[in-house]
Amino acid sequence: MLAALYNLKHIRNTRYFYFIPFLAFTLLGEFGGSHFAKYYADYVTGNTHIYLWVVVFGFIFFGYQFYEIFQSKLWKWITAVGTTLLVLAMLSYFCFLPVYIQLYFNTYVIGGFFLCCISCAYMYQQFIVSDDYETNLFHVPDFWLVMGILLFYVGNSISFALHYFLKGEPIMIWGVKIYHFFPRVLSVFLYGFITVAIFLWKKYREKSLSAS
Repeated sequence: MLAALYNLKHIRNTRYFYFIPFLAFTLLGEFGGSHFAKYYADYVTGNTHIYLWVVVFGFIFFGYQFYEIFQSKLWKWITAVGTTLLVLAMLSYFCFLPVYIQLYFNTYVIGGFFLCCISCAYMYQQFIVSDDYETNLFHVPDFWLVMGILLFYVGNSISFALHYFLKGEPIMIWGVKIYHFFPRVLSVFLYGFITVAIFLWKKYREKSLSAS
């Protein structure tokens, strides 16, 4: 979030500006989830209801970014429909079910798989379909953003898919449950790559405007 605030004048009035509320909400959710788990450990859903909203906000935000990134109407439609279904599913659990922990994890896995698929679609378009051979993708902000999303959700989806089998006798890594350990490690990659994307945005946007 500090990187976004530092580059505020460069990302204002662009879709990268929305990183600020997204990262602020995520940070608030992480603090709230940790606080709730510490002081209300016996609550029926644990702190899942807090992370559900963090995940919903993440699906909406990343879905919006992909919708703007894709040029194809088909992939825009796929992104919009998939994101909408995921968000509606999560919100229905929160509104109508007293306990939804396993449903939350299952839907997260499906959502992660969906984001991985559209991330791969973006990569396919950049590496195979695109005829722009002069652009270095390491200088493209969206490339770093998509790579961060892909790495984050691949790892998390795998570990969360095993949640049902691991919750009885959890496997620990350095004293942390495996389905808690991987999200923490992969968050470093996600937010690190987002930071790179934000810092690259100024130069890339100036280049795009001058080219047009």
